[in-house]
Amino acid sequence: MGAIICKASLEDQKRIYDFGLNLGIAFQLQDDYLDTFGAQDFGKKIGGDIIEGKKTFLYIKAMELAEPNDKEYLLKLYGNAGNEDKKISEVKSIFAKYGLADMLLLEIEKYTIKALNDIDELSLDGSKQQLLKDFAMSLMTRKT
Repeated sequence: MGAIICKASLEDQKRIYDFGLNLGIAFQLQDDYLDTFGAQDFGKKIGGDIIEGKKTFLYIKAMELAEPNDKEYLLKLYGNAGNEDKKISEVKSIFAKYGLADMLLLEIEKYTIKALNDIDELSLDGSKQQLLKDFAMSLMTRKT
């Protein structure tokens, strides 16, 4: 909306939209990562998405890549309201077995790079582009 109000070119309107979209995806993926693998001072209980049964990138990829017995166990864990610590530990174990933490970090990086490339294509002087890049990087280097 800001690009439209400022009467930016249609190309820049599209680029700033793409920047927001790609940065938003990277931010959400990072939130998923921090929720599962973050430090205890993240600001919310580690594993909250697992306890709530949220279908995050990690869950979806696990269901795509896992062997049938692991898929079945993951479904059981996500449907189980039992011991939360055990549930988190077991789900994280399945995620680790398939290298999903590293896969998720690569996805975060991919979308962050896309967002930064969108900024490079904007018709803005370098200092204004740098402000947007600094903003993007401040979001993507957060630990909480």
